[in-house]
Amino acid sequence: MKKKALLSSLLTIALCLSLIAGSTFALFTSEDKVNIAVNAGTVQMTSDLADLRTSSLDTPEGVSYDDGHFTAGGTASFKDGKLTLDRIVPGDKVSFRVVGKNESNVNIKYRVKIACTEGEALMAGLAVTVGNEQPITGLAAYTGAWCELSAKQDMPSLAVSIELPAEAGNAYQGLNTAISITVEAVQGNADVSGEAEVTYLVSTKERLTAALATGNDVTLAADIAVDGNLSLKAGATLNGNGHTLTDTQLYMSEGSCVVNTVFDGTEAEKGSHIYAHDVSVTVDGCRFLSPNWDAIQFTTTLANKTLILKNSQFANAKGTAVRYLHVEVTDATLNSDPQNGVTLILENNHFAAIDTCTDDGITVYGVQKDNVKVTGNTASAKNSEAAKGEVWLGLAGDSGYQTYSMELFEEIGTAVSSTADLTDALTAGATEVTLGAGAYTFPSSLLKSDTVLICEEGTVFEGTSTLDINGATVVGATFSSDNERTVTGTVNGTFKNCTFEGNRGLRYCYAGETTVFENCIFDGSVYGAHFDGGANEVIFRNCTFSGFNAFGSAITKLTMENCTFKCTGKSAYNGVNLWGKTELVGCTFLFDGKAETEWIGLNGADAYSIVLTDCTVANGSDITEYFANWSSGDTITVDGATVVCP
Repeated sequence: MKKKALLSSLLTIALCLSLIAGSTFALFTSEDKVNIAVNAGTVQMTSDLADLRTSSLDTPEGVSYDDGHFTAGGTASFKDGKLTLDRIVPGDKVSFRVVGKNESNVNIKYRVKIACTEGEALMAGLAVTVGNEQPITGLAAYTGAWCELSAKQDMPSLAVSIELPAEAGNAYQGLNTAISITVEAVQGNADVSGEAEVTYLVSTKERLTAALATGNDVTLAADIAVDGNLSLKAGATLNGNGHTLTDTQLYMSEGSCVVNTVFDGTEAEKGSHIYAHDVSVTVDGCRFLSPNWDAIQFTTTLANKTLILKNSQFANAKGTAVRYLHVEVTDATLNSDPQNGVTLILENNHFAAIDTCTDDGITVYGVQKDNVKVTGNTASAKNSEAAKGEVWLGLAGDSGYQTYSMELFEEIGTAVSSTADLTDALTAGATEVTLGAGAYTFPSSLLKSDTVLICEEGTVFEGTSTLDINGATVVGATFSSDNERTVTGTVNGTFKNCTFEGNRGLRYCYAGETTVFENCIFDGSVYGAHFDGGANEVIFRNCTFSGFNAFGSAITKLTMENCTFKCTGKSAYNGVNLWGKTELVGCTFLFDGKAETEWIGLNGADAYSIVLTDCTVANGSDITEYFANWSSGDTITVDGATVVCP
């Protein structure tokens, strides 16, 4: 019996032909009039897509179609360098060949690269086949090996197929993704390196385990409950992409790396988030929550091993963690050698409520003091002085692991768990405060320009908040309200990894001094982010917006970099209304027809001061089709060109 499949998805594949040319050189002659003719070589590669074929769940075996149709009603078309698959359902598959020619007058080396550029959730479910390789389900990136071509020689064609497998479920319904295919060329005598590489994109425990077993790099497309052990092979990178691994112990191998991953809890009663034994590893930009033993355990019986730990946060010890960090040279002979070469590098990490660990929060045994390199780290404790006693160092050669307390951190912060404690800490002059999970009242009037408020996961400021924070920095907070608005009044300072949700999101606001939002989410039922005015600069970087977003003409300059506007179904509106001097760079608009109104509003006489660079609509439409509200004759700059309102 054939599997029943009901799914409606849009898959857009942008075929980008990106070329990298080698250098050219000039030959100078002397004044003796000797004539020397010099013809510089050129590097030019042309590429195309050929033999587009489609098939579907009910297509007879061995049959495919050359007219671009899928039997459930979807289509595949290739135009202007872009392959678009519209309304694909499980079982739909497209295959084609990437062809090309070395148009250069010199020999070249080339390689083919395939990458997911947006829409990771759908990409994680696709099966991509390159050449004669096995299908790769959940491809994030593929880099082929370098190949050689003589001048004017055709490139051997590369077969590619993309399929939404028949077993795909409704989780992929209505999603979008984009894939770029790049043919990269350099001059033939260039020094190149790199073998064929694959990065997997996974969203389930089973695919994560299988992908890690290949030894390739892996990127998460969703939170995953592991409930067990994982192994990261030598040289591989696990990129959490901001997602969470729940109840897992990760065993790292030589040269492996973990980045941008949240670890929450460990499945074992006494288990660490990360084990690294006799290996050199890197951990960058991760969060470690609720460990049941050590968050990171780095031990070695071998010389010259290194742990690099940077840009990471440790929190929610809650009396179950023995330590956040345990570093130890476990071989007695090596431990007694002050030149053992074992190195610990700590950069820009934060250890929250470090005194709640049942043992010393950080212990380092048997490492030469000069090899403990510490910069920009902070710790917080319920008693700020207590944090200093929670950091220990046992030097190489110390008999019996005798430990010595050392002030490892440049700044010691304060940890609190109630609004009253938060008020007391700020009133006492604390410059860095870490908030445990819970509901708080936002203390805007107590924040100063040098204050950093770090919010653990689950920290919520309820009710209407005034964000006039005198240039302070707030990290990881959620602002939520069930009344008319979540935030009101003057807004200034820096907000990182914050969420604004409720009926009105960020609404009725005025920009006070320069205001910066980084990696924030604006998800109001009607409004996402809405500034009525304020003669200052507002900057958004890597933020996500839903609903009605608008920015008044009084703002000195509005900058939006790598932001996404998406339809969530909560609001009838989707897009942004721009009134003043604006620069949008690398922004994506997820216009899918679900909202009653989808638009980029260009309002008033200042429309000419709005500049869009590398901005796209996810459905592949020309972005100018969504321009609205501007007047006849007004102009706007799009990718360096002037567009005039008809």
